[in-house]
Amino acid sequence: MNPAPAPLPDWVRPLPAVLQAPVAEALHRVIDPELGEAIDDLGLIGALHYGDNELRVRLLATSASCPMSDVLLEDALDALTAALRRHKPADMPPLLLNVDIDWDTTWTPERMAPALRERMGW
Repeated sequence: MNPAPAPLPDWVRPLPAVLQAPVAEALHRVIDPELGEAIDDLGLIGALHYGDNELRVRLLATSASCPMSDVLLEDALDALTAALRRHKPADMPPLLLNVDIDWDTTWTPERMAPALRERMGW
């Protein structure tokens, strides 16, 4: 018997149903190079916008001087590009992908997945 799939995070709800799981899985595979944890578990996905043939993902930085922000942006964009190449229906218009960092929103440990927060002692 296969275990039940994990529930999808709320931030993927703006996407068409067919893209929700692939996008969530793609971003879960993006690892913060400093902390060695998935960006979704760290609570670094600030927002997702889908519309007007664009998918925009706004990430949060764990600090105002995040030295690895370029790596996070590139890894997230690569993961999304690969996921959409495999899972976007042929009849769906091409999507412009945009991943950026919201430097104005402060990240706090409360954004982390509870299990990760506990494991890291927060």
